Amino acid sequence: MSIKKNCVLISGGSGFIPSSTAEELLKRGYTVILVDNFLTGNKKNIPNHENCFRLV
Repeated sequence: MSIKKNCVLISGGSGFIPSSTAEELLKRGYTVILVDNFLTGNKKNIPNHENCFRLV
């Protein structure tokens, strides 16, 4: 198994702070994986970078 460098997993990804963090990491070239159940977050907070992150 190989580990990707510059790959970040963010839990609660649709929350304001995690989504803002994801946005900044994407700008810096990181691969971002967002994990969320949308219990309290909002899908509108998810960064609009198609194919640059993975939502789980």
